[in-house]
Amino acid sequence: MPIICNPDQPQVKPLLILGKPGLGKTAFAYHLQDYLQRTTGTEWRLIKLRVADLFAEDFSGLPTLDSRAGVTRWYPPDFLPLKTSGLFRGTRGILLLDEVNRAKPDVIQAMMKVFDRDEFEDGWMVVATGNLGDEDGTNVEEFDAAQIRRFFKVELEFNLDDWCEWAQKRGIDSRIIHFLKTFPQYAYFGNKEYGTVTPAHWEELDRYWKQQRDRMDLISLVKHIGSNLIGQAAATLVSFLESLETLGPEDLYKIDSPAVRTQLLLLNRDQVYRLNQALIQHFVKRRRNDVALEADAAMLSRYLNLVDEQGRPFLEDDQVSLIVNELCAHRFDLIEKLLNRDENLRRRYLMLLQSPVTQSL
Repeated sequence: MPIICNPDQPQVKPLLILGKPGLGKTAFAYHLQDYLQRTTGTEWRLIKLRVADLFAEDFSGLPTLDSRAGVTRWYPPDFLPLKTSGLFRGTRGILLLDEVNRAKPDVIQAMMKVFDRDEFEDGWMVVATGNLGDEDGTNVEEFDAAQIRRFFKVELEFNLDDWCEWAQKRGIDSRIIHFLKTFPQYAYFGNKEYGTVTPAHWEELDRYWKQQRDRMDLISLVKHIGSNLIGQAAATLVSFLESLETLGPEDLYKIDSPAVRTQLLLLNRDQVYRLNQALIQHFVKRRRNDVALEADAAMLSRYLNLVDEQGRPFLEDDQVSLIVNELCAHRFDLIEKLLNRDENLRRRYLMLLQSPVTQSL
């Protein structure tokens, strides 16, 4: 970044970011603006031009007759930070040329003069974004060799791990993140005929969910509008979310399964409470011999160790006490055997026994 966009040096070449739709090419320019403001401690403006909507005159300017001099002068638009305009003197900023290769050929030709550093106000730089054409199913104008040489070209690629890390910091619903980790084929898929689902669509789904969560749950939202946002991934997402709702005590015996562990980590507080209550009822009803007790104790031990790994209170201390006692049916020899199996369980149970509430009973 300091080499390509050095705030203390004139920009050698405009930065051209190419990539498939929905990867955050335009967002990159705003991140660059924030980066420059933080590193320099000064204000950086950002002017965004959607080049596909512009005409050649928007770059070349309009002719105006100077009758006194007997000549025609070309007046540039007020959104270009050119030295001749004087409007941007003493300022710094980024001129963002969005979807630059979707412009008409005459617009691209007129736009090339923007890249002449001698005409640009000091302290301003150019960032352009573009699509890949046939590779990503978009209609673009191919730059010729002379035009492409005017840019410092960078191609942006999608990386799911990077996106998930960003999404977690951004506050994207954890169930969406874990769904894409479980089904990475749905993070970016589609074609020109049916449309492409991109990371931006998953962010939009989260935005709609945050707006509507007081009115409906995520499953209902996906059933209503999911196909419009994420296409055929909607049905799989609904099944994934419904599996979280139906997780029961019997599933905990397969807690070492990555799928079950993922489901556990995605449960919200109410779902955890319901699962714990079902777990207690399961222990109360279950008839057990020593072999079954071993299986129960092993499952409970892994369940509690998962709690410690993630720092999430799946079980309250009073629930631990109830489960242990129901598990052993008040046979103290089995309680001792169980507690000796697992340090975590023993520590929590002994702390509970020493509490004032327990001693008063």
